[in-house]
Amino acid sequence: MTRKSLYDLLQVRADASAEQIRQAYERELARLDPSRPGAEQIPDRDIQLVAVKEAYSILGNEPQRNAYDARQRANATADVLLAGDLPLHEETPLWHRPQVWFGVAIALFALIGFSTWRSSKIENQAAAMQRAVELQERAQSGELADRERDMQESAERRQRDREQEAARRVEEQNQRAFEEERRRTGYAVEAQNRQQERDEADARRAQRARDNEQAQLERQQREDARRQLERDKAYLRELEASNRRRNNSSGGDISSNE
Repeated sequence: MTRKSLYDLLQVRADASAEQIRQAYERELARLDPSRPGAEQIPDRDIQLVAVKEAYSILGNEPQRNAYDARQRANATADVLLAGDLPLHEETPLWHRPQVWFGVAIALFALIGFSTWRSSKIENQAAAMQRAVELQERAQSGELADRERDMQESAERRQRDREQEAARRVEEQNQRAFEEERRRTGYAVEAQNRQQERDEADARRAQRARDNEQAQLERQQREDARRQLERDKAYLRELEASNRRRNNSSGGDISSNE
């Protein structure tokens, strides 16, 4: 397998313009965005994202890109040291093969020391290539796996933090809703109590009015009874007087007859 270049990471030609490289970088960022639906199904997504950013940090800077191109031309034979057995083009998606990322990581680590170069010398290129070979051996022995595990743990921690934050927000919303409901309930109970007090006051006033009417009626009945009694007594007195007069009249008539 021929070692993948930074241009291969961004899926552009080596003679691509700066604008084409920028567009390819933005396209890869969007494809590897963790918030994009289905992004979690992309194999080695975190590693790919780091590799794409590293590639653009070099290719997006003209002096660093020139130094990188010069190194690529001067070290055509060094690519053999980083070659694997993965074909350049095959039906299996490139990013699905972990061997690719060994070469990618090695290339990126090798390029770190070249970020400030303006011109390259054969001796420095040979030293950088030796360093790349050493990094490849370290990656093959498990360093890349450790880095991937660290990235996975970091992603899990971020996910847990997001879940805890979401749970906290839901709890705050529930608490606010509960307090609002309690206030509404308190207002309803207070209004109900005030209405009940008004109803009770109205009932007391109505009862007092009925009591007053009943007392007035009773007083009127007693007064009517007293007046009736007086009329009855007066009638009886008149009747007795009439009887006496009648008796007196009858007695006088009897005496005259005798």
